[in-house]
Amino acid sequence: RRFSTDLKPLAVGIVLDASTSMKGGKMDATKNSALRFLDTLGEGDRAMVVSFSNRVRVLQRATTDRKRLADAIRSAEAEGGTALYDGVWRTADYLRRLDGRRVMLLLTDGRDEAWNGMEPGSLHTLDESLDHANRNDVMIFAVGYGRNLKQLDFYQRHTLESILLRMAETSGGAVLFPKRIGSLKKAFETVTRDLRHQYSIAYTSTNETRDGAWRSIELRTDVPDHEVVTRKGYFAPQGPSSAAAPAED
Repeated sequence: RRFSTDLKPLAVGIVLDASTSMKGGKMDATKNSALRFLDTLGEGDRAMVVSFSNRVRVLQRATTDRKRLADAIRSAEAEGGTALYDGVWRTADYLRRLDGRRVMLLLTDGRDEAWNGMEPGSLHTLDESLDHANRNDVMIFAVGYGRNLKQLDFYQRHTLESILLRMAETSGGAVLFPKRIGSLKKAFETVTRDLRHQYSIAYTSTNETRDGAWRSIELRTDVPDHEVVTRKGYFAPQGPSSAAAPAED
């Protein structure tokens, strides 16, 4: 139905893992990475700063003021447990109220766990946080730190690395596992450039069922040496079935 080039400003949620496991070098690396990301934002881009430990905190609401954003990033202190999935869910909820290309920059060592190590750190699950991000058109770009990303999560089901990969791939984002913090600025510049220059494709689905279910999307190109990066699907509309509703990505 439509093929166009979107040149939209960004609405970014910078989400910092501020749990005890990030103390020391990882916390410093997280802050430095977030500050480098600020340098890549354009004049019309807005960002907010969120941290999570035992609970989720908004350190700075959405603004174009880079100094306020930088001060908020520097103010984060590591303590307590890791409410990772709550951090993703809440940030997606904040971003849904903002116009523009919604993006979440998630900086973490990946493990959702309470401070005592005896229970999960979040009230929401991984699936719930991803569902909420996808329903609100939030692309997740994750940066994973530390040497423990091959460990299994609290439920012993998935590695921390695979959790971050799933978050990014499902939402149409990307994941970075930096060995050197200095290399991140170039990667961030590539990410923000690509985010501002995207194609928007709309089509009418042949499936007329309006059940609110997840529908997968696969997009291919026959152009050699090119790769398509997109969301993995969308949620169908809900309500009485009638004419097929348009889907957009």
